[in-house]
Amino acid sequence: MAVAPHVYAPPTAPIAGAADFTDPDLFEVQIFRGEGQWQMVAAIELVSEANKDRPETRRAFAVKCASYLQRGISVVFVDVVTTRSADFHTELGRLLHWPAEFHWTSPSGLSAISYRAVAREEEVHLEVWPHALAVGTALPTVPLWLAPDLAVPLELELTYAAACQSLRLDNSPPNP
Repeated sequence: MAVAPHVYAPPTAPIAGAADFTDPDLFEVQIFRGEGQWQMVAAIELVSEANKDRPETRRAFAVKCASYLQRGISVVFVDVVTTRSADFHTELGRLLHWPAEFHWTSPSGLSAISYRAVAREEEVHLEVWPHALAVGTALPTVPLWLAPDLAVPLELELTYAAACQSLRLDNSPPNP
């Protein structure tokens, strides 16, 4: 007896609208390995302290994410760095001249955000799944888009717990 696999259906994007990706002054060098026609479809970016330390490094991080989106590559970034502050969603919006409907700010300054750019008719639409994070709370599950009609759940909390276990780190909340 065969059982049909469970298909993940992400929730409707709470933020969506037309986005202009024309001429954001992006430059990138790509290096591919192998003989096949490999194509990048998604990127998961973990924000580091170095990404947040200076205006030029914040901009470079935003440019990299914008470059991925411009090429139709979905992006998820996770910012759990508490020692420095930066709002990469706003930085990305400033770089790409997003309209007001894309405005969102995490009250904690920490976030996990999933993005995908989708060609619809004659426009490119950007869909955004923002999640505010807080120290001591579970990480969310976000959609990771592998194709225009295929997303898989990126279970950040389960991934974090597995990483802590494999590294033998104590990921329990601190005692008050």
